[in-house]
Amino acid sequence: MRENIVISRSATITASLGQKKAEPTGQIASRLAVGCLLLIASSSLMLAQAGHLDKAFGDAGIFTVNPGLNSGATSVALQRTAKIVIGGQVNGVGAILSVTSNGQLDTSFGSGGLVTNRFGIDAGVIVLAIAVQSDDKILALATGFPGSLSIGRFNPDGSIDTTFGSQGFTGRFASGQPSFAAALALQSDGDILAGSGFLMSRFKSTGALDTTFGNAGTAPLKLASPDVNAIAVQPNGRILVASSDIGGEGAVTRYNSNGSPDTNFGILGQSASISPTSAMDLQPDGRIVVVGSLPTTLSPARSGFGLIRYNNNGSIDTTFVSHGGTATSFPGNATAAALASAIQANGDLIAAGQAFSQLNQSKFALARYTSGGMLDSTFGTGGRVLTSFGSNNPAAIAAIVLQPDGKIVVAGAIGSSFGVARYLAE
Repeated sequence: MRENIVISRSATITASLGQKKAEPTGQIASRLAVGCLLLIASSSLMLAQAGHLDKAFGDAGIFTVNPGLNSGATSVALQRTAKIVIGGQVNGVGAILSVTSNGQLDTSFGSGGLVTNRFGIDAGVIVLAIAVQSDDKILALATGFPGSLSIGRFNPDGSIDTTFGSQGFTGRFASGQPSFAAALALQSDGDILAGSGFLMSRFKSTGALDTTFGNAGTAPLKLASPDVNAIAVQPNGRILVASSDIGGEGAVTRYNSNGSPDTNFGILGQSASISPTSAMDLQPDGRIVVVGSLPTTLSPARSGFGLIRYNNNGSIDTTFVSHGGTATSFPGNATAAALASAIQANGDLIAAGQAFSQLNQSKFALARYTSGGMLDSTFGTGGRVLTSFGSNNPAAIAAIVLQPDGKIVVAGAIGSSFGVARYLAE
């Protein structure tokens, strides 16, 4: 509409010039200049639409860094300073990276912008979840062999906070069941919820295990061999866990604030869900959205972003799109999976992950949905956004966070590098 209005104004100016032949040349030039400026401004506004890369961030919207072999991001969080903190792995060791608000490496953090640590774990260490406290201290959850979960707390500059746990670390060790899915959440009182494998544990803000929670500090999940993929705390203190297992089962389980199963939710505290589950969000009205992947066609087999919404009691919300859920394909791509999600202030949901066209040709994929689950046609192309980095750089978004101004920050892997991108929300 803006462009049409500007063109109309330009036509009016031209007609006026034709009628007033005696108008001074300087005024004519001035009016033409104003018209041109309006057209340019209109074009810029049209180009800078929701879903476009934010050109003010990094290199035309993208930041990449490769600090070592097998580098990649798994998690992301924001500090109050607007710096972006990223968790992942470098050379088989847990890693935390800091990026400035304009998309540059924060060299004041750790060693040249990077912190690596083994977290007291024997091998295969990877930071799978990141959370930032109100004082900007960073909590990082790492897992590895032979099935350990370790939480480290770091000062805002990347140094270890030795006042936390035992010299900066706490966790569960040598459970015997390695897990490469985990989740971390902060309660309003500062206590820490951490899930990995078939257990969720709660730690005090000091790092000590909270033995009043569940069974001496841990609450078991109900699936046979589950992986915890997301934890969310409701305003009333109840705890939601989204999980899935290798057998193809997915579930949302709710616990009371003391770690006991909330039998008023779903069936004895649990509702069936997508498998694999990837992320979970609470909408402003309290309804629960779980994302992952779902089939979009059976022959040939295709998959897309999958969303299911639940009422607060664990029943499927049949008012959400098609009988409670939706599956979104990405044209030109055989498969897609949502690996992360976030809820905007207006209740709209952004899902992010990966789309595959063929082997080694995967790309960042995002979709935005209205609060009712319909694709938002004002975002990208028909509600979808794809960002490709070339056939030799397979890419996937693993985590997403929204800035206070609404801009969308995603982190993941681009080839063997950490990759961060920022997209416009409006």
